[in-house]
Amino acid sequence: MNFLILGMPNVGKTSIYNILSDNSYNITHPTIGTTRDWHVSPLKSNSNINVYDTPGIINQKNLITKSVSNIIRKIDIFVYVIDYKDENYFIDKELINELRKFNKEILVIINKDDNFKQDKKIDNLGIKNIFFISCSHNLGIDGFLNILSKYEAKDNKLINYDFS
Repeated sequence: MNFLILGMPNVGKTSIYNILSDNSYNITHPTIGTTRDWHVSPLKSNSNINVYDTPGIINQKNLITKSVSNIIRKIDIFVYVIDYKDENYFIDKELINELRKFNKEILVIINKDDNFKQDKKIDNLGIKNIFFISCSHNLGIDGFLNILSKYEAKDNKLINYDFS
């Protein structure tokens, strides 16, 4: 089972990746563009599930490059991350629609819900599996990990790809 974490810059993809994979060596910073490389590690609770971290998607044209199309074939589930504080989900909706073309399941994480209000209405995305979390306050993470653990893991070996 392979999960690919995607989303706009600075929504917390690498923070989520570090928590899910129990890594802390991937740099997080408030400056846009800090994550420039792709990373892959096993899920901390199941080594047969791989989690991939990606740099932020700036626009739809950057979504499907040659290197991305190679990895998308190996991905089972997209995990799309949105910033709770963002008021306009128009670009996220467009990017999610681009991901739908691959006929893979899409989970949405609303990150930075620091007071854990879980009150954003994003029905217009057409996604049923939406999870509210706050990486910085460790809210909602365990619930999301429980959901991931319910997916049937393939007998994967960790595959490192050349993303250049």
